[in-house]
Amino acid sequence: MQTSHSQYDADRMENRINYTKFRTAVNEFPLNCGSCNQTMYVDKQTFESVTHAIEEGLDSPFLCDDCQDEYAEIEHTGSH
Repeated sequence: MQTSHSQYDADRMENRINYTKFRTAVNEFPLNCGSCNQTMYVDKQTFESVTHAIEEGLDSPFLCDDCQDEYAEIEHTGSH
């Protein structure tokens, strides 16, 4: 069964973390992308969740949109 492009995009958007490139009142905690290492700013809940995962020995689960798009493209083209 094939997934429509809109379903594919919706699934990708659900996994996105809301972040900003600059510190804001909500996104005040610095977090580096697990791939390109660029610093982004996230809210406290996201920061604590990612920090907990790293403390548990996992690689950083946070990817910026550019890296997430790149991985999704590789995954999508590699599955054909």
